[in-house]
Amino acid sequence: MRVSEAVTLRIRDVDLKKGLVLIKDSKNHKDRTLPIPDDLVHRLDKYFQAMHKIYHDDDYFFKSQCGGHYDKTTIYHRFRDILFKCGISHGGRDKGGPRLHDLRHTFCVHSLRQFLKNGVDYRAALPILSKYMGHSTISATGKYLRLTADAFPEITYLLESMYGCIIPELEVVPDETY
Repeated sequence: MRVSEAVTLRIRDVDLKKGLVLIKDSKNHKDRTLPIPDDLVHRLDKYFQAMHKIYHDDDYFFKSQCGGHYDKTTIYHRFRDILFKCGISHGGRDKGGPRLHDLRHTFCVHSLRQFLKNGVDYRAALPILSKYMGHSTISATGKYLRLTADAFPEITYLLESMYGCIIPELEVVPDETY
């Protein structure tokens, strides 16, 4: 989920009984439904009970102290505060991060790795992952995975072992006429 999607969630969009979150009118003007892992459902329920003694379905799920929603810049600043407290340096925007958005990249890579590890064909895995991430194209998801080969060489190995034979190796014979 994007930070902008999380901060604008309404109570009506979070179904803790079914373990689902409805993202409405996301970045690409599409709606999507995301499952919530059981351990997160439990945490969100505790949060909800503590923060929403009295509420309306139209209220923000993660309401700010003023009653509105948090600005995504506030979330970024809190993330940097956490990094600082943990002793993790933050080079700043475009200077090596880590950035909050890197968590989305990491999720995407780990999800693809899990799909492949479980034997799911990458041609099925990528469209599913693309839809889940809220991307309008599979190539947008591919940008998230561009560092996969370096970070997770086993994914490259799995892809090569399963699909490497699709494009056969060709012996290149130098042409002496050049």
